[in-house]
Amino acid sequence: MRALAVRGARARCGAVSGFTLLEIMVALVITGILVSLAHSAFRGAVMRAHRSEAVLGLAGIFQAQQAYFQAEQSYGDDFDEIGFALAGGQRLDARTIQGTTYTFTMRALPLGGDPRGNFQALASGDLDPGDGVLDILMIENGLTVPH
Repeated sequence: MRALAVRGARARCGAVSGFTLLEIMVALVITGILVSLAHSAFRGAVMRAHRSEAVLGLAGIFQAQQAYFQAEQSYGDDFDEIGFALAGGQRLDARTIQGTTYTFTMRALPLGGDPRGNFQALASGDLDPGDGVLDILMIENGLTVPH
């Protein structure tokens, strides 16, 4: 009987549950897939957030130019002239401001015989430094491209 008791104790010890190597590997593969999907979604959200800097900056430039035009009947040729400053931005020169992600430039353009009848503002930035492609957004008050 004593032999039976020992055999029963060993059987109980062998019945300790645990994970097999295959189960652990499957769990790791599933985790890796979920992490890669989450990383893609996060990266897309970050790029959209950075792009909103450009959209908001260009909207501010547009509003400042419209206010300047109402007062002067022409568009301003630099940021000082229209009284525009970008929060957290660094002025590189009269026509260029460096933001967190984007560089903003602007200038007055001729249109319809008026040397300052139009303006153009650009926001350019490298959202994905590894791809070698710049993200460029542009606003222009009047169409200056010939048909």
